[in-house]
Amino acid sequence: MTTVRDDWPISKPTTTQDSFLHGVNDLFWSSGNCELFLLHTAWTEKEVQLYTLPFAKSAVTTIHSPDNAKRGFLQMDDRLLLYRGGDQEDLSAINPDTIVWQHIPIPIMYISDNWPIKYASISSDGRYIAIAGRRGLAHHNVSSGRWKLFGNQQQEQEFAVRGGLLWYKQTLVAACENVRTHTYEIRMYSRETNLDNIHMIQNILIPSTILYLSIMDNALLVYCGDNMMYHYLIVTSSSDGRDSVLLELCQQISFVGVIHAPARVRSISWFQPRSQRPFTPETIQSASIIFLIDGKLVLLHPKKSDEGEVQYDLHILADKIEFYWMSTRGIGSLKNSLWACDGQGVKIWMNIWSNEESARDWQNDVLLSATKECLRISLEFYPLSVLLDKGIIVGVQQQTSIRQSLEFPVFKLMTNTHLFLQHILRYMLTKELEEESVAFATSYQKLVYFGHAVEMLLHHVLEDEAEHAIGTAQGAVLPKVVKFLNNFPHSLDAIVGCARKTEVALWDYLFSIVGSPKDLFERCMSTGLLKTATSYLLVLHTLEPSADSSKDTIRLLSKAMKAKDYELCKELVRFLNSIDGSGRTLKEAVLTIQQILNENLESPTSCNFNNNNNVNGNF
Repeated sequence: MTTVRDDWPISKPTTTQDSFLHGVNDLFWSSGNCELFLLHTAWTEKEVQLYTLPFAKSAVTTIHSPDNAKRGFLQMDDRLLLYRGGDQEDLSAINPDTIVWQHIPIPIMYISDNWPIKYASISSDGRYIAIAGRRGLAHHNVSSGRWKLFGNQQQEQEFAVRGGLLWYKQTLVAACENVRTHTYEIRMYSRETNLDNIHMIQNILIPSTILYLSIMDNALLVYCGDNMMYHYLIVTSSSDGRDSVLLELCQQISFVGVIHAPARVRSISWFQPRSQRPFTPETIQSASIIFLIDGKLVLLHPKKSDEGEVQYDLHILADKIEFYWMSTRGIGSLKNSLWACDGQGVKIWMNIWSNEESARDWQNDVLLSATKECLRISLEFYPLSVLLDKGIIVGVQQQTSIRQSLEFPVFKLMTNTHLFLQHILRYMLTKELEEESVAFATSYQKLVYFGHAVEMLLHHVLEDEAEHAIGTAQGAVLPKVVKFLNNFPHSLDAIVGCARKTEVALWDYLFSIVGSPKDLFERCMSTGLLKTATSYLLVLHTLEPSADSSKDTIRLLSKAMKAKDYELCKELVRFLNSIDGSGRTLKEAVLTIQQILNENLESPTSCNFNNNNNVNGNF
């Protein structure tokens, strides 16, 4: 945001309490990077004033885990914010006024001794949260609202989390440094037991500083400061009726010569088709690895040498990436997709393994084709989460309100959403994947805003192609969109909705592709879509003489009377009165209504219309 305004002396008094809006001499972040301190020297008084602005940051900035990137999870100085819109109805999820954030205060007993909070992590199902500050750690049950802290403060103060902490089902895996012995270790705690060294499930010593942890299914990656990466398999065994989780070292790989600065690595993830999971000692050697290094999204694909050693080919997918998220349980073409945020929007790689068998032995040409960026969605807000089942991208944006009635500005965090269905469908139709696009859209057909999504698809393609009048020439997407729409009952609504939101100058081009509006109106009449037919009346009234549109209106009015849709009848009467000020058309319509009522005298429901011209309102 910017605080520079040319009209500031006029619009606001100089006596405002928040003097930093007039100018800042210096500023710096707090230790936890959740507060911004602003130093200002007052204009009228020779004194220094210090202000503090609280900020919320994404938990991905502390731990770049798939679960943190999957959910809207924000971290503040003394609390956590969890996005709950995915658990609500479709319309509530996209309504910006809906309360979708759950505030989770951090316990005073923990934060008073261990501020600031350096790490925050959430489980894959969103039920458990873990945090770590200057020393120790704590975890939280979202359902019950209860925190668990170390009962022994000495045990809590003897270690610090370095490299992150993650959830594997109900087990917490933490990368720690023992501050007393200066050794590095991986600790595992169960959510069911108290936080105490006696109940620690496993403690594994690591020879170097742990920089990053990553878990996918039953595999754990541990990346260290000496450029070594350790692959562990998470093994579950049962004894005495209880399931115990242990780590078994599978292999270790040196990235010396591949990664020049280990400290610049922000994230590491497995990337393997779901058909080849859970991991085994054999399949783990064929798994691809994704790194985020200095903003570069890098894919390392394994290849076995003649001697049987595993070597990795490096491929840069994108640059200037802030965070990424992978989907292996997506819908249709998003089953094996990769999503990345670059600060301006979201980049998507769809179905990197369109043929999962080819992932086992990729050739260079297949690899380059599969890892080519599919499409990019520009956003006006900061994305936090992708709700695949709802077809939306969720994010936040900051809003500042300055009012004459207040002596201080109001800062507000606004939730925003963006539909991505129309972007995916357009890409698939452009690539002539018509059958796949229909199958993909069918999975989202039950969403209440699906009709709006396909209408946006038609609207964007129309505006892009109408300027060049491509028509049905080779490479035209609009005819494919119309053919695609015919597979769904939303087609007639989408076409007329697009027409009414488009300039009249583009109507000739639109209806030359989708068909005559008269024919579409008749289709609505024959299928009983009376409200949709009403929308086509406006189009017909613009394109045809008023006499013809009046006849169509009377026909539709007759059908509405027979269907006993009196609200629609009222709107049609207003429309007739607006297009014919003499009242002749309206009288003709009223006579038609009276005939219908006479034919249905046995019906107990009646409707009275005033046979005059004093009908107000616009259709």
